[in-house]
Amino acid sequence: MLCYFYPLFPGPRHNSIKVSFIAFLIGILFFSGSLYILSVREITGVGNPSILGPITPLGGLSFIIGWVALFIAALKNKS
Repeated sequence: MLCYFYPLFPGPRHNSIKVSFIAFLIGILFFSGSLYILSVREITGVGNPSILGPITPLGGLSFIIGWVALFIAALKNKS
């Protein structure tokens, strides 16, 4: 199912690429999504800062995990 989201990696050879993809996806949703919801909170009335505040750093941590996993995949694929 996740292979539909790999336009550059039709058949990922390393689990590091899969981990990287999932970490980047979670990072985008948590980090960018929580910041977006916090920024439009007054207009829409949606979002609780006490809940969304701790989610933003988790998204940033997920981005870091994604970059580390992509770096590991690049080292393994180096010829």
